[in-house]
Amino acid sequence: MAELFSLGAISVSDVLYILEAVGVGIYSAVGIHFYSLLVSRTKNVLLVLLLFLACCGLFFIGGIAGVALIADSVQQSAPHAHHLRLFCFIAWIGTVWIYLILNRRRLMQRLKVKL
Repeated sequence: MAELFSLGAISVSDVLYILEAVGVGIYSAVGIHFYSLLVSRTKNVLLVLLLFLACCGLFFIGGIAGVALIADSVQQSAPHAHHLRLFCFIAWIGTVWIYLILNRRRLMQRLKVKL
């Protein structure tokens, strides 16, 4: 287990997989940002619903599909392939959650959420 976290076990391609997953996370976070901008300026309920469906399809399901493609390209023979796939998912969802946590007040104001 200690060998997994040593620098000798991590190759450049492993770091690139993680960076690709972070890139997909940035894509999802930018999509959420522009979705909140569009919804804050839209008064029509049906258009808001249509934008919500488009946002879910493009930025969440598309992000999951992108991370799945990245994780699928990991070599099966690698001794830490399962860990690398998990780290890819965590890098994607972590990027999105960091954006949501840092901008929660702005997003709640734009989306008119009252807690």
